[in-house]
Amino acid sequence: MGFFEANNYHPDFVVWLVDGKRQHMAFVDPKGLLLGLAGLTDDKIQFHKTIKARHPEADGLGVVLDAFILSETRFDGDPWWGQAHSKAEFEANHVFFPEADGTHLAAMFTKIGAAA
Repeated sequence: MGFFEANNYHPDFVVWLVDGKRQHMAFVDPKGLLLGLAGLTDDKIQFHKTIKARHPEADGLGVVLDAFILSETRFDGDPWWGQAHSKAEFEANHVFFPEADGTHLAAMFTKIGAAA
């Protein structure tokens, strides 16, 4: 499936969690960030906001929509796209970087659950 309003965002995975009467549907795309994205304002990164704005009726149906990017590019603290962004800024925009201990996945699932 693809979302053209998000610069042709084609997530590879849909994480669907059922929590009581609420369902969380998160679109997840693993990708590298060094090439092809225009920074934190890129439509693919901001899709976690766009999908909620474009489909407000989902909340009334008990469905929480969300989107994430799991970067294949490691975060090493260097400036991205000519700007300095902290890891926390990326995570606030639903971009998580690989960690050997899997904490990036735990952080993503925590954010999915907190979106109730």
